[in-house]
Amino acid sequence: MDIPYTVELRPDTGLSNGKIGIWLFLASEVMLFGALFASYILIRTGAPTWPRGDTILNVPLATFNTIVLITSSVTMVMAWASLMRRKFGTFRLYMGATILLGGVFLVVKYFEYSHKFETGLFPSTSNFLAIYFTLTGLHMLHVIGGMAVQSCRRCSNLRYKRIEELGL
Repeated sequence: MDIPYTVELRPDTGLSNGKIGIWLFLASEVMLFGALFASYILIRTGAPTWPRGDTILNVPLATFNTIVLITSSVTMVMAWASLMRRKFGTFRLYMGATILLGGVFLVVKYFEYSHKFETGLFPSTSNFLAIYFTLTGLHMLHVIGGMAVQSCRRCSNLRYKRIEELGL
C-alpha cells in the first residue's frame, strides 16, 4: 500500500502536510525538553547541596561544542538559502559542512563521556550527573537523527520547496 505525499497546500491551513508534521514534531520536542528542564529546576531547588558545574564539567570543551553547534545551525541555514537560490553545488557544500559539524559534536561528546566514565562519574552518581547525561544524551540522539536524515537524502532528488521541512 502506497501512502501518497501531498505537496499541495491544505485549504484549511495554507500549509503542506509535511510542514504541519514537522511543526508538530518540533512542538513535541519543545514539550520533552521543557519537561526535562522543569525537572532539573525542581530537583536543583529541592537539593540541599548542588555542585558547581565547573567542578565536574570541562567548560572549555563545552564552549567549543557550543560553538560547533551554533556553526552547524548557520551552515544549515546557508544550505537552505543556497537551495532556494538553486545553487546546488553550494547547497551540497553547506549540507556536508553541517553533517561534518554534527560528527565533530558527537566525537567531542564521546571523549567527554569517556573521561567521566573512567573517573567513575555515572548517571547514578548524583542528580546533577543524572540530569546532565539525560539532557546531553537526548541531544546526541537528536543530532544523530538529523545527521541520518540529512545523509540519507540524495541532494539531487530534493524538491527545493521541501528543504524547509528537511532542515527543521
